[in-house]
Amino acid sequence: MKYCLACGTECVDTAKFCPQCGSQNFGTKEEYTAAYEKSVQEEIEALAKSWTAAEDTFAQAEQLYAAHDYLNAIPLYEQAAIIYTPALTRLGELYEHGYGVPVDYEKARAYYEQAVAAAAQEQKKDAIPLFKLGYFYANGLGTSEDYTMSMKYYLEAAELGNAAAMTNVGFLYETGRGVPVNYPEAHRWYEKAAAAGDVVAMRNLGAACFNGTGIQKDYANAFGHFQNGAVRGDTACMEMLGTMYLLGQGCKQDLPLAVQWLQRAADRGYPNAISNLGVCYLNGQGVAADREKAIALFRRAASMGYAPAKDALRQLGINQ
Repeated sequence: MKYCLACGTECVDTAKFCPQCGSQNFGTKEEYTAAYEKSVQEEIEALAKSWTAAEDTFAQAEQLYAAHDYLNAIPLYEQAAIIYTPALTRLGELYEHGYGVPVDYEKARAYYEQAVAAAAQEQKKDAIPLFKLGYFYANGLGTSEDYTMSMKYYLEAAELGNAAAMTNVGFLYETGRGVPVNYPEAHRWYEKAAAAGDVVAMRNLGAACFNGTGIQKDYANAFGHFQNGAVRGDTACMEMLGTMYLLGQGCKQDLPLAVQWLQRAADRGYPNAISNLGVCYLNGQGVAADREKAIALFRRAASMGYAPAKDALRQLGINQ
């Protein structure tokens, strides 16, 4: 007996062609094994070279991306994307945000789906394209709105440790989108996301405790969550922290601190804070009373559509 060196089929000694592949190249079993092992090694080496080349190409594209030279980055990403999964995700982001190309949500979604599929083939999972697909399905970008699909992708990304996805899983449970309302699950995911540093989760936990959403009202816990978010730069948390200091909710009343936090949020253009800061100036709470400054703050917040500021101006008899 002899063996086809092309495919390893065992053939009779008189065979001129391999019945399996048609090759005329025969040898011993040992020769086939050696040839096969050599071809596998060559394939591994070629793949490694291709992977390294793709990584290098991707790195070049990333430098151009950082310099906002998207037009020259795109062909490099496309070249790398043939084998390098992160390039698919980056191409999705370019089409999502319109960097160097017109905004095209369908193309962006297609690239994110390719990235997820490619990672699965490599027996890996990448949280970023999973999160993006969750976001696209939640907002109907490049596809129809589908909260069930959104939850599917957000949950996969959350289980990989993506903090923003954890927060969004919590939000879907809290609002009953794609799943039945489940406050304990919502709070559990918010807690995980907050522990991972997500300020939106801190804000949502604060709101849940403040309003008693699915749990008993607890101003002290609400204050703690808002404080955690505020010191990490979340504007809404800054406003709520200032308001709670102003009213002494969940903390000892501290008017100077109230003004400090409200001012920080107001400086970022947050209308709730601007209006509440106006209240402080009107009543002389934490600052010297200044009616004109209060009116200016109310007008500013009212111009942004904030209803309580409009009401404050009406009560003062001031035209908006």
